[in-house]
Amino acid sequence: MFERALQTIDQDFADQPLLQAQLLQTTADTMHALGLLARATGPQMKALEMRRNELGSDDSKTRESMRMLGDLLRANGRYREALGTLREVVAIGKRTLGSNHPDTLRSLKKLAYILVHADDHDEAKREVRD
Repeated sequence: MFERALQTIDQDFADQPLLQAQLLQTTADTMHALGLLARATGPQMKALEMRRNELGSDDSKTRESMRMLGDLLRANGRYREALGTLREVVAIGKRTLGSNHPDTLRSLKKLAYILVHADDHDEAKREVRD
C-alpha cells in the first residue's frame, strides 16, 4: 500500500517539491504511528532533505521534519544519530525562536528523553539548563 503511494508522490509531484515533502512527511508519520519504523525512515529523510533544500534549516517545517526524524531514529534504536539530529534542532530553535519557545522546548524534551534513557542523566540536566 505504501509503496504505491510513495511511487505516486515521487512521480506525480516531482515538480512541486514542497507539496511532495509534505506528502512524504505525512506518509512517514503514518508509517511511524503504525509501527513501520524502519520503513518510515526513507520518506522521513527525503522529506527533511527536500525541506532543507527549499526552505532552509531555520524554517519551522524543516525543524518539524528534523524533530520527527530524531524521534523516528530513537524509535529505531539509532540513539547516536537521534541525539545528533535533536541537538541540531534544539540549537536552531534556541537561535531562531529562543530557549523558551514551545517548539524549542518540544525538541529539548525529546533530546532529554533519549539522554535519560541512555542513563546520561548529567548530560540531560546540562541540556535542559542551557
